[in-house]
Amino acid sequence: MRQPAVIHIAILDRRSVLLEAGGSFTDGYLDQASDRLTRLAELEFPTVTLDLHGIAEIDRAGRALISTFAMRIWSTGGQLSAVDPTGRCSGIVHEHSVALVPATPDERSRAA
Repeated sequence: MRQPAVIHIAILDRRSVLLEAGGSFTDGYLDQASDRLTRLAELEFPTVTLDLHGIAEIDRAGRALISTFAMRIWSTGGQLSAVDPTGRCSGIVHEHSVALVPATPDERSRAA
């Protein structure tokens, strides 16, 4: 059974926020997460950490949502750090992000 995509928020201080993504980032399940990411991007936190480990599944619509959010963070001069231990979301965030956990199994084994 699919669960709607969710974003849990932890404001660390005035300059940084931790976001934990979970559920199904698939077409038809993105409404709540889309609304929350849009509102967060408007707050223009300089430092954003996006933890993607809780995403159960992701499709093109989910990838587009996360990618659009990342581009909004970068367009305001913010820094986005992505945590993706499963590699399920590799390729969503591009060279402007800081990968806190290597995205692919090969990258993880080389980093060890």
